[in-house]
Amino acid sequence: MDMMQKLLFGLICFFWSWGILFAQSGDKSSIRKRGLPLMKSYTLTDYPVLAHNHQIAQGKRGIIFIANDNGLVEFDGINWRQYQTPEQSSLKALACVKDRIYVGGNGDLGYFAPDKQANFTFVSLVPQVKQFNFPLPVFTKVIATGSQVIFFSAKGLYLYEVDTQRFKYIASRTKFLNIFQSATHLFVQESNRGLFLLKEKKLVPLIGSEVLSSKRVQCILPYNQTRFLIGTQHDGIYVYDGQGCTEWKRPINTMLKATQLYQGIPLSQNYFALSTFDEGLLLLDRQGNIVQKISKQFGLPSNVISSLFLDDQQRLWLGFAQGVIQIDVFSPLRVYNQKQGLVGIPYDVIQFQGALYVGTSQGLFRLDSQELAGQFVQVPRSKGVNQSLVKVSNQCLLSGHAECLLKVEKNQASVLPFRGNVMRITPLDTVHRNTWLVFTKDGLYTVNINQGKISAQVKVKGLPIVFDESTRVVIDTNGFVWTSNANQGVLRLKLTNEADSIQNVRLYGKATGLPSSANNRVFRIQEQLVVATKKGVFQYNATKDQFEPHPFTQQLGTQAAVLWVGEDAKKNIWVLSERDIILLERSHKHPKYHKKVLFHDIVKLRQSPFIHFINEQRALIAVSNELLSYDLTHRAKRDTSFSALI
Repeated sequence: MDMMQKLLFGLICFFWSWGILFAQSGDKSSIRKRGLPLMKSYTLTDYPVLAHNHQIAQGKRGIIFIANDNGLVEFDGINWRQYQTPEQSSLKALACVKDRIYVGGNGDLGYFAPDKQANFTFVSLVPQVKQFNFPLPVFTKVIATGSQVIFFSAKGLYLYEVDTQRFKYIASRTKFLNIFQSATHLFVQESNRGLFLLKEKKLVPLIGSEVLSSKRVQCILPYNQTRFLIGTQHDGIYVYDGQGCTEWKRPINTMLKATQLYQGIPLSQNYFALSTFDEGLLLLDRQGNIVQKISKQFGLPSNVISSLFLDDQQRLWLGFAQGVIQIDVFSPLRVYNQKQGLVGIPYDVIQFQGALYVGTSQGLFRLDSQELAGQFVQVPRSKGVNQSLVKVSNQCLLSGHAECLLKVEKNQASVLPFRGNVMRITPLDTVHRNTWLVFTKDGLYTVNINQGKISAQVKVKGLPIVFDESTRVVIDTNGFVWTSNANQGVLRLKLTNEADSIQNVRLYGKATGLPSSANNRVFRIQEQLVVATKKGVFQYNATKDQFEPHPFTQQLGTQAAVLWVGEDAKKNIWVLSERDIILLERSHKHPKYHKKVLFHDIVKLRQSPFIHFINEQRALIAVSNELLSYDLTHRAKRDTSFSALI
């Protein structure tokens, strides 16, 4: 990457971070409890340079740097690059100051600086420190303040003045255990001597910290303007108020005493991240409650986390022995997938009897509304493809299975006497006859269901097409049934009064205003029939009996195929294209819509995605083989996107 490319990337990072979804003030950012956060994994198998990642930092252009066993690793959001010292030292620590990357490792310290081509070369600072201690120790941390860079080792502190380019050395009397930067303070722990403040290049004993002298401190976190949280390896967390230390009376301490705390960093004014040796990652609020626990069970390569870092876009980076993971902890998007018991491709979602049911390619799965942060459980005897879910009564749920109709009562599935590969179920007359339309791969059926039992079923005669996964159904106010499949345009059906045959059928395609006769899906928005097509959204003009581009199609653009369109309780329009999740937000003052691309290229959407609005606060978006939970109360200040960029 040349200098111009890096400058362009830095500008992209700046403007992108300024408008990022969760770039809000610290007290407004929140971590959602439901589902898993979005995670991007960079494994050692795919990226061989990512071995034993000890410390992570971010440069002024937004580029990520990692100190690991292979030297200095640079990541610009797309490419990984490796730089080594002349001795090819294993690097343990680093800090970014302007355009320099200061590093420390096994008997080595110095900095990497960019040349005119923006490639990094190493400048050793070893000759300047030989006078203090030689051979040099292992440097395990590098910390940068406004005027100096501190190279930390067990034997001593090497304080480098950036302006004068001179070192000052502070030797340990016993053994330095750790150094911490918290707010504007620097703390140092020395074995058998306790905690010290580093002030004006001198170590000053920390008043009232004697209780910690025999404990191994792993992190010091700012709690408020006068207090700090001090995390220990085996003895939980203490609160330091400037005069003394008291144990933090919170449930988290019980867990921490049973495991080993390794590291901790603040995420915002209200949240902290803790890494452990065997419990994975713990996300805490300032009251000490565990908001979320993310372990190997939920996607981490290991429960042992070597390093934590929060970048300028509030994304959390985790370093491991074999790779790196990036987590969007503050994103309004959360994920439900097989790690939480939801197996297969989601086809339909329904809320029923206080629970969330999801029909997938592998079965029907249930999640109690009280346990929305918990695990999905498969409904017994529902194995197989479940593509359509409808409520037929307060006691009975119907699932369209690949082989039959399933009745779900009291969390149990049973087979109804109907055979067929069901694509879609739609109510036709639930007032007088309780009649349902069942669209299958071999045709259309009308089924009467009373008290959870099928009282009659008829295959509708005279239908020219069969149905597939992309089939959608809309019944308009005139009683016409509008439907489609992947290859044969849009059909308007008129059934006989007995609903046993087709009285009238009309096919709509290119000749009636649609851009194509294939890949059309019917929906209802704004009490109007619309069709999602390869070139935007088209609306039906009943006077002309033709389709024409919907007014907001110009806002959407005609380049990306629209796969799903719908509206929420506030009459905002939501659109799923092949690559984008788009919100057309309704104006309160004018009958206009403002376009926001909420997420671009987050995942390639499969051919039949959908959105299920749980309530005014939350929606579920089906993409690929996952469900994304989106917080509708979140408001982005600008159009935003999620991609590989940092």
